[in-house]
Amino acid sequence: MKTKIAFSLLLILLVSLSACNLPSLPVNPPPASTNTLDPQQIDQAIAATLAAQTQVAVYVQQTMTAVALQNPAFTATPSVTPLPTQTATPNFPMVTVSSETNCRSGPGQAYDRLGVLNPGETTEVVGRTTVANYWLVRNPDNPAQVCWLWGEYATVTGDWQSLPQATQPPTPTPAAGFTVAYLGLVVCGPDSALRLEIKNVGSTTWRSIKVNMTDSTTSISKTHASDDFVDMAGCAISNSLIDLEPNETGVVVAADPGHFPYNLTGHNVTVTVTLYSQDGLTGDTSTKTISVTP
Repeated sequence: MKTKIAFSLLLILLVSLSACNLPSLPVNPPPASTNTLDPQQIDQAIAATLAAQTQVAVYVQQTMTAVALQNPAFTATPSVTPLPTQTATPNFPMVTVSSETNCRSGPGQAYDRLGVLNPGETTEVVGRTTVANYWLVRNPDNPAQVCWLWGEYATVTGDWQSLPQATQPPTPTPAAGFTVAYLGLVVCGPDSALRLEIKNVGSTTWRSIKVNMTDSTTSISKTHASDDFVDMAGCAISNSLIDLEPNETGVVVAADPGHFPYNLTGHNVTVTVTLYSQDGLTGDTSTKTISVTP
């Protein structure tokens, strides 16, 4: 340490003397110093200084690294946020229609209607079909479902050729049922009876019928029951069916029994028709109620 101080003082003295502009005077040489610095000591001092500087630099670097680890926000390198990865949108085939088109649980009117695709709307095509002129698509009214769209008014865009092929579901079995419609009055003398059209729209064959009628104007009720489906013209039978098979239509005049002993014109009548799958008003049944004013 003393050697470093002495060396520093010697340098300062030499610089000071060289800076002074003094007259030339004889200078007596300084007395020989008993504490002479040899070159080896000077080299060692320089090496020690460089080593100390290196240690300081290493310490500073280690300190900055430790701070960066403890505080992620502190970093000498600017952070770069990667750009989000862009995924190409698949080119799903889509369908539009030029006219309102039903979308059903299968290809045909025998299947339940699940939704409707209107002009100006689009929906995704999810499958080819084995049935001509039908597409398997997402239900426009419920995208979680698929349904069969009639292709008469449809235009499909996109790659539909690579879609999987859908197989037609089994045709649903029609439930038991029928429709009833009022056709008019049949008059025979002072008596009158209701003439009704019965159409079997289900899968069950009907073999007997009961018609309950209540005239709300007079509070009179009548019942017609028969194993046949009988039509009349005036007082005579014009046609008779022993049963009503699926898709068959019959006409029934609720008379003998069932006629009213007066003219029903202008009266309000509630009519309840029950069909039976067996003769004698037995077996499976189906019932419809209508109101008529003859």
